[in-house]
Amino acid sequence: MFTKDPKQRLRERIVLGAFVVSLLGVVMFHRDLYRRYIAWKIASGIGIMARIEDLRAGGEAMIPYVERYVDSDDPVVRWRAAFALKGMQDPACAGAFYRMASSKHIDIRLMGIDGLAEITQISYYPLLVSGLRDPEERVRFRCSTNLKELVGETFGYDPRATTDERESATEKWEAWLQEVRKMRMREEEEEEG
Repeated sequence: MFTKDPKQRLRERIVLGAFVVSLLGVVMFHRDLYRRYIAWKIASGIGIMARIEDLRAGGEAMIPYVERYVDSDDPVVRWRAAFALKGMQDPACAGAFYRMASSKHIDIRLMGIDGLAEITQISYYPLLVSGLRDPEERVRFRCSTNLKELVGETFGYDPRATTDERESATEKWEAWLQEVRKMRMREEEEEEG
């Protein structure tokens, strides 16, 4: 393709450069391609902090493009995608965090749990309470820590305790959740009536 003649080489480089610029222009102006491009850059680890800013700018529409990498077989790609979603600090990521908290991969579950705790909506507390029964101690610890920070109570739960002791404390958390649900239903009825 490239010749030895310097003038011809310059012309070839200009043509090649123009092609690359036009290709990038197509990618940048086509929203779907642009979102895929940013998600790919995150998954590949290219300037991840700058890409998080791109995610924030793109808003809620960017979430599905990045979330598809959360289930990757490559643990590094999974972590990068989860880190980027958590870095968005956007309540619109709640659905992604919810799915991440149910992942088969522990590292992703932990990031999903932390992401839900940062959103601080009581509708996600049941997932945190159910995480107290997780077989993995790190997940139980993270759920109990987040619940303690959100509610200010432990109900005697210790993630390192025996199964029976943990179960007893988890039942107290579930009873607390039932009370909160009843209070919310009463408040909604009072607002309607």
